[in-house]
Amino acid sequence: MNEPRFATAFSIDNARAYGLNRDLSVAVTDRAMKALVLTMKP
Repeated sequence: MNEPRFATAFSIDNARAYGLNRDLSVAVTDRAMKALVLTMKP
């Protein structure tokens, strides 16, 4: 799959954002700190 893909989701309390990366890993961002806190690899 070489098509661009983009997905974003937010936690129920809106504290974290989850973003899909090109390599299908998921980046977890703490919205209060405005910082990447975790990357989950497939």
